[in-house]
Amino acid sequence: MMTISELAERCEGVVSAAGIKKALVDGRIRGHQQDGPGTIWLADPTDPKVAAWIEEADRRHAAAPSRTDLERRIANLERELAEEGERNLRLLQRALDAEEHARGMAEEHAREIERMAWRYERLARQRTASKPAKPARSVYGGFHAA
Repeated sequence: MMTISELAERCEGVVSAAGIKKALVDGRIRGHQQDGPGTIWLADPTDPKVAAWIEEADRRHAAAPSRTDLERRIANLERELAEEGERNLRLLQRALDAEEHARGMAEEHAREIERMAWRYERLARQRTASKPAKPARSVYGGFHAA
């Protein structure tokens, strides 16, 4: 006979201690209540349902990866995460460099436009200053004295 806590520990992940006690009280599994200084419930491990719980727990435990496998997987995931972080940092730096280059090109373009506008205005002033004033024409195409 096994106590509820022993059976719950053995069947961890399959059935809880509360589930075992409820099954005992409802009569779905063989067992009995033992009186003493405290009431103890004992379950029969040869009961088919209890045996199935134990077998399922053993199967799950056997299928679980070992501690070294888990540690190796964790180390691999940590390494992959670090590599991904480094890749992301490189991409971010490349994006920042491209943004800085684009800003520099835009500023250079704005300065070039400003220089061209200044030249155009200077040439326009020079042209108007060097041209003689045209005589006024009449509406009819002839000249008239101003």
